[in-house]
Amino acid sequence: NPRLLPPSQKEELRVRVRIAPAGLPFDMRLSMQDGAARLMLAGNLDESAVLPFRQELDRVIAAQPKQLVLLTEDLQSLSKECGRVLVFVQNRLGLDTDIYVVAANDEVRGVLSDLELLDDVTLLDSADAVPPTA
Repeated sequence: NPRLLPPSQKEELRVRVRIAPAGLPFDMRLSMQDGAARLMLAGNLDESAVLPFRQELDRVIAAQPKQLVLLTEDLQSLSKECGRVLVFVQNRLGLDTDIYVVAANDEVRGVLSDLELLDDVTLLDSADAVPPTA
Protein backbone atom coordinates (compact mmCIF):
# COMPACT_ATOMS: atom_id res chain seq x y z
CA ASN A 1 0.00 0.00 0.00
CA PRO A 2 1.68 3.26 -1.10
CA ARG A 3 0.17 5.23 1.77
CA LEU A 4 2.11 3.11 4.28
CA LEU A 5 5.48 3.86 2.67
CA PRO A 6 7.57 6.69 4.03
CA PRO A 7 7.22 9.90 1.95
CA SER A 8 10.77 9.58 0.58
CA GLN A 9 10.05 6.31 -1.24
CA LYS A 10 8.14 6.30 -4.49
CA GLU A 11 7.93 2.57 -5.17
CA GLU A 12 6.20 -0.11 -3.22
CA LEU A 13 8.27 -3.09 -2.16
CA ARG A 14 6.96 -6.32 -3.69
CA VAL A 15 7.72 -9.74 -2.28
CA ARG A 16 6.85 -13.07 -3.84
CA VAL A 17 6.23 -15.96 -1.50
CA ARG A 18 5.99 -19.59 -2.48
CA ILE A 19 4.15 -21.77 -0.02
CA ALA A 20 5.47 -25.31 0.08
CA PRO A 21 4.67 -28.12 2.49
CA ALA A 22 7.19 -28.42 5.27
CA GLY A 23 7.28 -32.18 4.89
CA LEU A 24 5.20 -35.22 5.56
CA PRO A 25 3.96 -35.76 9.12
CA PHE A 26 5.03 -39.40 8.99
CA ASP A 27 7.88 -41.68 8.00
CA MET A 28 7.86 -45.35 7.01
CA ARG A 29 10.69 -47.74 6.29
CA LEU A 30 10.15 -51.33 5.20
CA SER A 31 12.75 -54.06 5.34
CA MET A 32 12.25 -57.73 4.55
CA GLN A 33 14.64 -60.46 5.57
CA ASP A 34 14.46 -64.16 6.43
CA GLY A 35 10.68 -64.43 6.19
CA ALA A 36 10.04 -61.35 8.32
CA ALA A 37 8.81 -57.93 7.23
CA ARG A 38 9.72 -55.03 9.53
CA LEU A 39 7.90 -51.75 9.04
CA MET A 40 9.21 -48.80 11.05
CA LEU A 41 6.53 -46.16 11.58
CA ALA A 42 7.18 -42.66 12.91
CA GLY A 43 5.24 -39.43 13.28
CA ASN A 44 1.50 -39.16 12.75
CA LEU A 45 -0.17 -41.64 10.44
CA ASP A 46 -3.17 -39.47 9.60
CA GLU A 47 -5.52 -39.46 6.61
CA SER A 48 -2.71 -38.23 4.34
CA ALA A 49 -0.75 -41.41 5.13
CA VAL A 50 -3.41 -43.90 4.00
CA LEU A 51 -2.14 -44.34 0.43
CA PRO A 52 1.60 -44.60 1.24
CA PHE A 53 0.80 -46.92 4.17
CA ARG A 54 -1.32 -49.11 1.92
CA GLN A 55 1.44 -49.21 -0.72
CA GLU A 56 4.04 -50.37 1.81
CA LEU A 57 1.69 -53.00 3.18
CA ASP A 58 0.85 -54.19 -0.35
CA ARG A 59 4.55 -54.98 -0.71
CA VAL A 60 4.30 -57.01 2.49
CA ILE A 61 1.26 -58.91 1.17
CA ALA A 62 3.11 -59.74 -2.05
CA ALA A 63 6.03 -61.19 -0.05
CA GLN A 64 3.76 -63.31 2.22
CA PRO A 65 6.16 -63.20 5.20
CA LYS A 66 5.86 -65.43 8.26
CA GLN A 67 6.05 -62.31 10.47
CA LEU A 68 5.01 -58.69 10.15
CA VAL A 69 6.68 -56.52 12.78
CA LEU A 70 5.34 -52.99 13.16
CA LEU A 71 7.94 -50.87 14.96
CA THR A 72 5.85 -48.08 16.48
CA GLU A 73 8.19 -46.63 19.10
CA ASP A 74 8.31 -43.27 17.26
CA LEU A 75 4.66 -43.32 16.13
CA GLN A 76 2.65 -40.62 17.88
CA SER A 77 -0.78 -41.35 16.38
CA LEU A 78 -2.59 -43.72 14.08
CA SER A 79 -5.79 -42.63 12.34
CA LYS A 80 -8.72 -45.01 12.14
CA GLU A 81 -8.37 -44.94 8.35
CA CYS A 82 -4.80 -46.26 8.59
CA GLY A 83 -5.99 -48.76 11.17
CA ARG A 84 -8.56 -50.04 8.69
CA VAL A 85 -5.76 -50.55 6.17
CA LEU A 86 -4.07 -52.71 8.79
CA VAL A 87 -7.29 -54.73 9.27
CA PHE A 88 -7.46 -55.31 5.51
CA VAL A 89 -3.81 -56.41 5.38
CA GLN A 90 -4.24 -58.70 8.37
CA ASN A 91 -7.10 -60.43 6.54
CA ARG A 92 -5.06 -60.74 3.34
CA LEU A 93 -2.00 -62.18 5.09
CA GLY A 94 -3.99 -64.99 6.65
CA LEU A 95 -3.38 -67.12 9.70
CA ASP A 96 0.16 -68.15 8.76
CA THR A 97 1.57 -64.67 9.40
CA ASP A 98 2.18 -63.48 12.95
CA ILE A 99 1.76 -59.73 13.43
CA TYR A 100 3.69 -57.97 16.17
CA VAL A 101 3.21 -54.35 17.24
CA VAL A 102 6.26 -53.10 19.12
CA ALA A 103 6.26 -50.22 21.64
CA ALA A 104 2.81 -48.83 20.80
CA ASN A 105 1.68 -45.83 22.86
CA ASP A 106 -1.77 -45.60 24.46
CA GLU A 107 -3.29 -43.71 21.53
CA VAL A 108 -2.14 -46.29 18.98
CA ARG A 109 -3.33 -49.12 21.24
CA GLY A 110 -6.69 -47.36 21.54
CA VAL A 111 -7.16 -47.28 17.77
CA LEU A 112 -6.16 -50.95 17.48
CA SER A 113 -8.63 -51.76 20.23
CA ASP A 114 -11.44 -49.75 18.60
CA LEU A 115 -10.89 -51.69 15.38
CA GLU A 116 -10.81 -55.00 17.29
CA LEU A 117 -7.26 -55.76 16.14
CA LEU A 118 -5.81 -56.44 19.58
CA ASP A 119 -7.01 -60.04 19.43
CA ASP A 120 -5.17 -60.60 16.14
CA VAL A 121 -1.81 -58.97 16.92
CA THR A 122 0.79 -59.46 19.62
CA LEU A 123 1.80 -56.34 21.53
CA LEU A 124 5.44 -56.22 22.61
CA ASP A 125 7.40 -53.67 24.61
CA SER A 126 10.65 -54.12 22.70
CA ALA A 127 11.85 -55.34 19.30
CA ASP A 128 14.17 -57.72 21.15
CA ALA A 129 11.07 -59.66 22.28
CA VAL A 130 10.10 -60.61 18.71
CA PRO A 131 10.72 -64.34 18.33
CA PRO A 132 12.96 -65.48 15.46
CA THR A 133 11.22 -66.75 12.33
CA ALA A 134 11.09 -70.50 12.01
